Amino acid sequence: MRTKAQLTTLSGAVTAKLVLSCLLLCPSHIRSQHRVELVLEKTDTCLALSLLVENNFLKVDDKHRFMDELKCIKAEKLMLHKGTDWLSIPRLPSNSTSDWDEKDPAPTVWDRDNFETPYTEVKDLYHWHTDASGDGPYEVFWSQDSWTYYPDEGGNKSTWSYRGYQLDVVPDGENYIYLTGNVKDPATEFPLYHGKKNWVGYFLPGEQDVFDALGAATLANLSNIKHRDYYCYKGPAIEAPTGGIVNGYPWRCDQQQTNIAYGDMVILNVVGNIADFDMAWQNPGSVPRDKIRPEPSHFEFAEAGTYTPIMIELGYTVNPLEIGAFVNDSCMGAESVMESDTVIILRAYLNGGNPDSVVFQDWDGTKSAGRKIKSYAVYDPSTGIYENRALWGNTHEEMPRVSFKKRDKEKKGGLMDHKIDIWPNPASHALNYSFACDDGTDVRVTLLDVRGRQLKLLLDQRLTKGYYSQTATLDRRTGGVLAPGLYFVRFDIGGFIDTKKLVIN
Repeated sequence: MRTKAQLTTLSGAVTAKLVLSCLLLCPSHIRSQHRVELVLEKTDTCLALSLLVENNFLKVDDKHRFMDELKCIKAEKLMLHKGTDWLSIPRLPSNSTSDWDEKDPAPTVWDRDNFETPYTEVKDLYHWHTDASGDGPYEVFWSQDSWTYYPDEGGNKSTWSYRGYQLDVVPDGENYIYLTGNVKDPATEFPLYHGKKNWVGYFLPGEQDVFDALGAATLANLSNIKHRDYYCYKGPAIEAPTGGIVNGYPWRCDQQQTNIAYGDMVILNVVGNIADFDMAWQNPGSVPRDKIRPEPSHFEFAEAGTYTPIMIELGYTVNPLEIGAFVNDSCMGAESVMESDTVIILRAYLNGGNPDSVVFQDWDGTKSAGRKIKSYAVYDPSTGIYENRALWGNTHEEMPRVSFKKRDKEKKGGLMDHKIDIWPNPASHALNYSFACDDGTDVRVTLLDVRGRQLKLLLDQRLTKGYYSQTATLDRRTGGVLAPGLYFVRFDIGGFIDTKKLVIN
């Protein structure tokens, strides 16, 4: 049993969070079973308490035992927000070298007494198992003094400073987690894996622009950057949201401000044909960029664990103030629109599960309700054409593109147009492939040699209605690289067969 209290030094300048055991507050016959643990933001507060006891200003039953068992741990607070937090744990007692694999037990790091307002439930604690064999994400739950792990294995029962985590606790709202131990060595190198979602923790002090923090060498190997507050992608020089062009880099972002701060987490996707590599955070000391795009205030939505960035090509004579994305009358995300915008990127929390269509609304500030966008077109990357059809809530595209402009000559698309495509071609280490299917369709994708023999099963699954984009490593089922030459990728979509030629170089 632990009791919490607030202690202030005589000057009133320093406050601390105290966790006082029964040694001080419980009946004498059980005091000997418990220790004193004092978690403080400032070590001088702990010293002040020691002086009070030593000089008899604060009375305890056994002063010598109290002084022997008093533990003063220098701690700091990391702020948590309403909704799902994207965070890292820069400080851990195990951190003592630049070895990236230093870790602490998850139940110790995420113990409810490490929170300023102790949680009553851990709804979700996610992290992506980013080693070469893991598929992720890992899930951890806590309820009624019991931890549950999916999967139940060692890699899911530890916490690393270089990894990122998504946390959702009850009660929700502003809170703090207390960190103790050593800050991870800023020079620590850690691995990034191609074909996986690398959830990376930021453990350098202060705040800076994420492009400065990553550095040119790492950026050259990435395809997109996903932060709780912004999304950036490397792509062709198409239009970008106002302020979204990053000077000196072939990158586009949904915001001008793309900062990363101590305790943040960011998801880094490695270019498909790049081998695994090590990176280290950089600290050039540049000033973070200011925010210019306001937060949406009219459309209300709940931030979930992850989002789908939707690029929207506008088409207004006068832009509205906000645009929201809806599925079944529930707002899944929104973005404010600036006067000079020709495109925006809206972060929609679709979660990839609902097969119903996405409906867009705009709001110009003159009415209480938004106005439904009657029609829009969706871009098909395999043909380069905008099609007059709906975007589905279970889309698996990394960044779908839609247009509000009138496109009378564009063709209409249906899900029976399977939109099968593979790229790059020729390929080397990895292959991207995409297709569309109706609800409840059995889809099987296989890699064949020039004689039609199966080398690897890429996909075998019953899928819901939607458009899918996947990445597969180009190796044999039994391991080993494939020799350069001609191969085939065979698609079986509910009995519809299509085969694509693939050259591996």
